[in-house]
Amino acid sequence: METGRLGNGREVMWLRNGQLALAVAPGGGHIAALLAGGPQAVNPLWAPPWPSHEPEAVTEAMVAGDYGGPPEGRTLASILGHNLALDLFGTPSAEETAAGVLTHGFFGAQRWEWAAEAAGGLVGRCTAARSEMAVERRIRLDGGLAWVEETVTNLGIWDRPIAWQQHVTLGPPWLEDGEFWLAANAERGQAFPQPLGRGSRLIPAGEGAWPWMPARDGERADYRRLPAAPASEFAAFRIQPEAEWGYFLAGNRRLGQTLVYAWPRATFPWLGIWDEREVRETAPWNGRTWTRGLEFGASPFPSSRRNLLRQPELWGTPKYAWLPARGRLSTRYALGLFADGGEADGELRWNDGRVEMWAGARRRAELPWRR
Repeated sequence: METGRLGNGREVMWLRNGQLALAVAPGGGHIAALLAGGPQAVNPLWAPPWPSHEPEAVTEAMVAGDYGGPPEGRTLASILGHNLALDLFGTPSAEETAAGVLTHGFFGAQRWEWAAEAAGGLVGRCTAARSEMAVERRIRLDGGLAWVEETVTNLGIWDRPIAWQQHVTLGPPWLEDGEFWLAANAERGQAFPQPLGRGSRLIPAGEGAWPWMPARDGERADYRRLPAAPASEFAAFRIQPEAEWGYFLAGNRRLGQTLVYAWPRATFPWLGIWDEREVRETAPWNGRTWTRGLEFGASPFPSSRRNLLRQPELWGTPKYAWLPARGRLSTRYALGLFADGGEADGELRWNDGRVEMWAGARRRAELPWRR
């Protein structure tokens, strides 16, 4: 383990082995960078184009003047790469906003305590007193994969419905027209129920099947590719019900690399895909931001808690997780980055305890898998 700073000045802690380097940020607990392939490696995870601050340095004046105000301003001032949306995924209600609740909950806007473990990994912990919740992440590297073990604890005396979403966001130069591709073991999909304004190709609440979604022009949007600018839209896909693990592969052919995430479908049955490409004009977006969010978790859409409870299921699949009183929920997932020549398609296959990455009839890599 070593400490350092990203190009934007943010404090991080690095884990490295011969194949992979991973950085976590004490401020917000984010997985901020993932690198493979030597000194020319490119981080696929998003670094916002605006100034990024440690959470404790963010003032109310900064939130109001530079980051669009509540409820998302404090979150945006510190967000990096793979952000954890916990307790809430999306925007709080008007009453919650007035009470100080933040978009995506409190954990991404608080300082985490990270420490090295004897086995060579990292452990991070954070308590959100206002949510009466705590979270712990343990991260270990194994070859080209990083394994994350995550435990959420209810500090309160009530059973509660929660959102629990891994908000993975990619940015340029990984996002590149004609070079980026995406694969996932998803099936049914639905567009965000409300219109998202200028730049959304999708029919609100329109339904499709991976990778196709119905578009307002009568055509179909192909989610294996990036939308043309301008774009601002969100579609949610259910992971195949028969699958034990959900996954996505995101690649850039020119860079010759593939990003891999895999997670237990029993915990996280949904993959939400968010595109923002030079549409949002308010601060700090300022019409110059390009992202693709690949957000797997317990919920299909970012939404307030009351909206989740009004429609608790989609296609018979729950849209939130239950966290028992004084109880815990645990899961683990894997992420990795492979310099494999940049194939334009792929899939993961489970075979006798092994997990292999394939492109058509060619096996590209075997992943160091832990059951």
